[in-house]
Formats: sequence, structure tokens, C-alpha cells
Amino acid sequence: MYKKYINLGKNAVENEDHETLQELYIELHNTDYRINTADIFLKLFYHACKLERKGTILYLYNYYKTMSICDKIALRQSFVYGKYLMKTIELKEWYSKTILVNQHIQNL
Repeated sequence: MYKKYINLGKNAVENEDHETLQELYIELHNTDYRINTADIFLKLFYHACKLERKGTILYLYNYYKTMSICDKIALRQSFVYGKYLMKTIELKEWYSKTILVNQHIQNL
């Protein structure tokens, strides 16, 4: 079941299908059992960084802002690694100015 959500999310990231990502997170919150949404978020966020999907990175970052404080604390340091998954210098600069600055992580 867990792998199904990750595969569905990765396909949505590859196609920059934000509606499917939104439906995925709604479905994750409406299940009868607890699923680690923070882990799924992290896998999808890294996948978006690796594929350099700027729109999806922003979409997922905005989703991150709605997460619980515990999840935010746990994920906060993970944003630095996303920068190193990117290949182009322009995107790395954009990421530093947009995502890392908002996380108060600078000079990396």
C-alpha cells in the first residue's frame, strides 16, 4: 500500500500533476490507519529536486508549510540535500533564494 502511494506520487511529480498530488495527500489523511506522510513527502520532494521540477518543488514546499510542527521540525534539515540533487546552477541559485532562505539556511 505504501509503495503504491510513492509510485503514484512519483508519476505525478514527473508529469507536474499537482491535482493528483493533492488527491494523494487527501487520500493519505482519510485512511483507516496512520501512514507516515512526512516520509512520503520527503521521497516526492527529493524526486522533484532530482528531476528539477520547479513548479512541483514549490507546490510541495507549500504543502510542507501546512504540516504539523513535529513534521516540520523533522523535515527542516532535509531541504539542504534537495539542492545537491539538482544539476543546473541556475536552479540551485533559485532554490537557495526561494526555499533555503525561507528555512533560514543560508551560505550553503
